[in-house]
Amino acid sequence: MILVGSQASRAPDELEPLRRLLNTWEIPAKTRMPTDHLPDLAGDPQRWLRELPGLPVPASNELAELTELRDDLRHALDSDGHGRGLLDTWLQRRPPRPRVLSTPQQLSIRHSPFDTTAIAATIAIAADAIAQGTWPRLKACPDCRWVFYDNTRNGSRRWCGMSAPGEEERSCGSIAKVRAYRHRKRQQTAQHD
Repeated sequence: MILVGSQASRAPDELEPLRRLLNTWEIPAKTRMPTDHLPDLAGDPQRWLRELPGLPVPASNELAELTELRDDLRHALDSDGHGRGLLDTWLQRRPPRPRVLSTPQQLSIRHSPFDTTAIAATIAIAADAIAQGTWPRLKACPDCRWVFYDNTRNGSRRWCGMSAPGEEERSCGSIAKVRAYRHRKRQQTAQHD
C-alpha cells in the first residue's frame, strides 16, 4: 500500500495526515478492487505512527467510528457540494476547541481536540482546513478516487496524476484524455460515413 503518494499530491503541514487517512481506502491500480487498509494500519501502532504522524493511534473500540468519519470526509470531498452537511454533523458530534494563535504577521484560528482520540484529532484537522480555506484543495480523483492536494495556482487540478512513475501508480489524467480523444475520433469518423 502506498499512503504517501507523490510530492505533488502532498498536503501542507497538519493536513497531510488527514489526506493519508483518507487514502487508507483505495482502488489499487493493479486490481481495481476497493481495498480498506484502515483496520490493518490501526492494528500496527508502529506503522500507524510512521504513516500517519500527528494522529493518535486509535483504540480498537474507535475503529468503526473512525472508519465512518473517514468515509464521510471522503464523501464530503465531492465537488457537487453534497456531503458537506456531514462535516457539520461531525463538528457537532465532536466539536473541537478553537484557539487563537498570534504571530507578528497575523492572528489565526486553530482547533484542538477535546480528547486524545484519533477521531477528535481528525475532526480538528478538518476544522482547521475549513477555517484556513485549504479544504477545497483536497480532491478525490474522479477515476481512482485517490485523495490529493491541489497545489496548482488556480486550484484546477482534476486527476491524481498525468503519468504513472511506478507500476503501482495510475495516470488517470492521461487515461481520461486518451479516452476523450478516442471518443472524438469515433464521432468524427461517424460523421464522415
